[in-house]
Amino acid sequence: MIKNYGVCKFIIAIIIGFMFFACNKTGKQVEEEKLNEIWSAYKEDKDYSKVISLCSQLDLSKYTEAKLILADSYFVTGRGDEASALFLELYKEIKATDENYGLVVNKLGIYYADKKDWDNARIYFAKAKAAGHPDAERNLQLMDIKEKENAEKGSE
Repeated sequence: MIKNYGVCKFIIAIIIGFMFFACNKTGKQVEEEKLNEIWSAYKEDKDYSKVISLCSQLDLSKYTEAKLILADSYFVTGRGDEASALFLELYKEIKATDENYGLVVNKLGIYYADKKDWDNARIYFAKAKAAGHPDAERNLQLMDIKEKENAEKGSE
């Protein structure tokens, strides 16, 4: 029989404390899990509504990649104005040397082309081409065709 109950209580308290801290996740671990869940919903499941919902639970100012995924999810789900706002924010935040720069400016070009704002579309497609985005050249060629069609319609 244990005679010193104070020591036993102390040891039990230490064990419980270790168990408590071992079971609780840090804020960083929770955010990492959330980012993995966002990536999975985006890349594997193509569940853009889930991506939008999950991203609303994060401080996106710390996660450029998540902001980019959210912007693209808005774009794919037809929420162009929200997408363009995030793409413009990203455009201001990242450098032309960033690996995502070409993607961001190309998406802005597509947004402006959808809005029939041909001047801005051309500006962003040209930036995407300069950044080496693979679709930029084709997008600029499509712009040329569109302008030619508009000119022909105007001369009739």
